[in-house]
Formats: sequence, C-alpha cells, structure tokens
Amino acid sequence: MMNHHLIDEGGGTPTMHSNQGAHSGHHDQSEMVEVKDLTGDISAPSDKKFVLVAEQKEITLQSGKKVKAWVYNGTIAPQLRVKEGEMIEIKLENKDIESGVTIHWHGYNVPNAMDGVPGMTQDAVKPGESFTYKFRANQVGTYWFHSHQQSSEQVQRGLFGSLIVDPKNETEPIDEDITVIDHIWQTDQDKTMSFSLFDERQLNQIEPGKRVRLRIINADNLSRKYLLQGVDYKIISIDGVPIKNPGQISDKTALRVAAGGRYDVVFTMPSNPVLFKIGDSNDDQSPSIIFNKNSNTGKVVFTE
Repeated sequence: MMNHHLIDEGGGTPTMHSNQGAHSGHHDQSEMVEVKDLTGDISAPSDKKFVLVAEQKEITLQSGKKVKAWVYNGTIAPQLRVKEGEMIEIKLENKDIESGVTIHWHGYNVPNAMDGVPGMTQDAVKPGESFTYKFRANQVGTYWFHSHQQSSEQVQRGLFGSLIVDPKNETEPIDEDITVIDHIWQTDQDKTMSFSLFDERQLNQIEPGKRVRLRIINADNLSRKYLLQGVDYKIISIDGVPIKNPGQISDKTALRVAAGGRYDVVFTMPSNPVLFKIGDSNDDQSPSIIFNKNSNTGKVVFTE
C-alpha cells in the first residue's frame, strides 16, 4: 500500500513494521509486536454488544428509485448508540461482499488493531468470516463508521452508519435528537442525493418549545452546504468536539460541512415551520426536512 521503510511510531512499542527492524538493526525482532496485537486493554467485559452483517441488498428510495446497495443489517445507516466510558463490542460479519469488508471508526480514537484499515491494521473480512472490534468509548459526540476496504466504492454503495456517544452527564437537555446522514446514491435512473432513504421532502412533527439537536453527517467525499431556515440556531459541536460558548446564528444562514465531517446544531422549535435542506436560500434541491407542529405540509411556504 505504501513505503513503510521510515515509520515514526512516537516512541511507543515497536511493531513488525517499525523501520524494517530486521534490516536497520534498530530493534530486535523478538521484542516487536504485530499491529493486530495492539488492542489496548480490552480485558473488561463489554457493556454493549452489536452485530453488523454486511450484505448486498436492493433498496428503494423515497422517490421509488432503486439502488443495488451494500448495507449493514439490511438497512441504510444503522446507528450504534452508547454512553461515555462504556466498553463496546461490535462483531462484523460478511455475508456476501466478495471483496471483503472492514469497519473504520471515522474520527474516533481507537487502539490500532481496532482501526479497520485492511492491509495496515487488519485483514479484510471475507464472505463467511467475521471480526470483532472492542474498545472503550471515551470520546463523546457524533461520529460515523464505514468500510475501509476499497472505501471509495463501498461507502458509495452504502456500507456506513453512525456512532453516537452520549455523555455520562448531559449538560444541555434535548427533547428531540435527530441524526441526518447525507449521501449520494447511484440509482437505476441517476445519481441521487438523499438523507438515508429520503431523497425528497420529509416531515418531522415537533411541538413548539421542544429543544432539537440535529446531528449532521456528510458521508460524501466533497464538502456540502446546508441551510436551516425558520429559526435561529447554534452549532454546539464540530467533528465531535464541543464548541465553548457557541454564539447564536441567524435564520437562513447556510453552513458548510467538510467531507466526512459532522456538525451538531441545536435550536428551539418555534410555532412556525422550520426547513432543513441541502444548499442555501438560492437553491431548491432535494432532499429536505420540514419540522412542523402538525402533519400538514401542503401549505408551508418559506419566504426569502
């Protein structure tokens, strides 16, 4: 995959890849450890266990367009939700993805052997095989995971999901916690942008006064602009890192999320509808979400 003859491991335990130790004479090979053994301390029992089965499946988007997808557990973007400090265990099973699969925890600090990069930290999991990831969830926030085996293809086809780590003590109570993953699918008709399966307008009914947290995940390989219209809001976290004393952002202000990035946005639901969509006030792109106090969206109008 790359030239490993010069590797800086920060003074840690030398591995089998360290500076080609057998040739440089810097390390006794008997003192080295293999990358697969760099698991960290996983002796504690697991607090949460999950199983993710990678498989091929045809899915149908909201518009009726068909996608020959590769997914976990037969669904789009499954969510793993845990508490800060919990030891978590995720068993990855490959049902029928011939090229093999892995799980990389995007933006999350895990022991090297749990990082899910084939050819570097583990072998790809072939059909009929499995691999178990185990690590302690010490980072709070919004993250996502995806296959890193031929990732440009496998992520595009759907091998991704979200990892949400809630703090032990929530300092800002939230009434509605909503995760939105933006993705582009190759359908039977064209390339289509969607929020998971929703490639058109969808409704989320929320009562006025409720505190709403939008976890925005950009699962594309390009940055993306989003618009929240109808309410002022705060960005309280970027890529899982909390913002100290976030300021209020005015209605209709677009925000741009980097490729693979995550923004956590908080607002208080007003009496009027709220629109969240891709683009800015000059665009009329699908998909979009209307947050409203009732289920009637037929007469909702947003003025510029």
